[in-house]
Amino acid sequence: MKALRLLAMILMSCGAAAAGNDPMAGTYGNTVVITNAKGEVSKFRFAPDQTFTYESARGDRRTGTWVLRDGLLCVTTHHRPEDPTPEKESCSEFKGEHQAGDTWQQTNPRGDSVTVTIVAGT
Repeated sequence: MKALRLLAMILMSCGAAAAGNDPMAGTYGNTVVITNAKGEVSKFRFAPDQTFTYESARGDRRTGTWVLRDGLLCVTTHHRPEDPTPEKESCSEFKGEHQAGDTWQQTNPRGDSVTVTIVAGT
């Protein structure tokens, strides 16, 4: 569930100004890196087919799906790659446009400050 909330927070802020009609295009083929106050790093990789992969600071890996709907970003994370049983969908306001090379501060759903960077490549 922690990964699901973190993913929703990240996706709220991702997009690309030059992406035409796809506000998530700035994330495709790139790595979205989240660093918390403890220096722990999590990584997300989004695909245009509305799937993603996630790697936690501990090395846990997850997969899932995302969708933009009515100004909301809704994500569903699978428990483990080998277990496709989805967790409950979580939706957050989608805002901001970012692309590879951007770094910004953001508050996660628990109110903690994190640094988000989109790194070119995977």
